[in-house]
Amino acid sequence: MPSLTSTQKKGLEKLGQILCPGHAALPSFSASGVIDQADRCFSYLTPEDQEGLGMLLQFLGFLPAFFAKVLLSVVDKANRWPAFLAPTLRLLQVGLKGFVYSLYYSDGRVRSLLGWDTKCTITNRSSD
Repeated sequence: MPSLTSTQKKGLEKLGQILCPGHAALPSFSASGVIDQADRCFSYLTPEDQEGLGMLLQFLGFLPAFFAKVLLSVVDKANRWPAFLAPTLRLLQVGLKGFVYSLYYSDGRVRSLLGWDTKCTITNRSSD
């Protein structure tokens, strides 16, 4: 099973703290402890996505958190960039935020604090 290096996890932690800083009763990304599930989530990515995300997280792991904020700011404004660059920035946005949010909101404690019950039930409707 592929796993993230400690430097890649540092990069992920930086992104997570920016995107999920916590407020009110919700824990921050770091306080939630979901970083422990990162390898499990990472293993579901395609090898190409693992390589790309791994390189980016490695890069962010070495840099101060400020650079992660700048990167997120750039990808959030993808529609302001030239047409040849915008699609790549949008994919980067979805990949980075998707991975972080998938980890954070997959945590049962976070879902419980939100009152988010993913259970589906079928009710029979009586026909009149």
